[in-house]
Amino acid sequence: MIHPEIYSYFDDKEAWKRKYMRPEALSMEWDMMLEEVGPDVFQFPLFKEELCAKLIEEAEATQSWTHKRHAFYPTTDMLVETFGFEEIYHEIMDEYIMGAARHIYQLNGQNWDQGNVYSENFMIRYSPEEQGHLSLHYDQSSISCNVALNDDFEGGGTYFSRHKVLAKAKGTGYVTFHPGQITHKHGGMPTNKGTRYIIVSFMNDDKNREDHINDLERFANENGFYNDK
Repeated sequence: MIHPEIYSYFDDKEAWKRKYMRPEALSMEWDMMLEEVGPDVFQFPLFKEELCAKLIEEAEATQSWTHKRHAFYPTTDMLVETFGFEEIYHEIMDEYIMGAARHIYQLNGQNWDQGNVYSENFMIRYSPEEQGHLSLHYDQSSISCNVALNDDFEGGGTYFSRHKVLAKAKGTGYVTFHPGQITHKHGGMPTNKGTRYIIVSFMNDDKNREDHINDLERFANENGFYNDK
């Protein structure tokens, strides 16, 4: 841990949010703050640049990148829990990212209530020397999102093939969310220069939690990805 201050969320949540989160997100005035950058693809500013830079440094300090964690469309990534940020990130994701999704997609019912959403949260690293892009695919999620952690690279963005839309974050700390399946096949466009970092979440309602966890654990056990650095 090289930036212990970013792990102080549970000591004083409101102070932490004021320091590291964008006021637009804290307002939760979703009808004003959400920008639709493609059909049912929305974006808003979530984190300040300081937090994003420190999260990258925390992840890189672990040197725990994996390369085959997902069965069909693997990325160079690591789970957010690897650098100790899972509990904090999940709570923020559920309150703000899923809060926006609940509002704009009109997600009703107990399974979608705050506290009932399961998410797989992981940081991806794209670079032309390692893995520059990700082919078109569907996600193992009802809703997916990605948080842009930096902008000092060229290329990148998420391309939605059915809609012919390339969604690129307006800046560091912006989150983009969209349906994960059926209507929104998508891929990561090539990063041509530099290194692009994002945090991705695959979000599912509570009734899918057990099946999703079992699928992930089964694949992990069969492929030994924890030993793949």
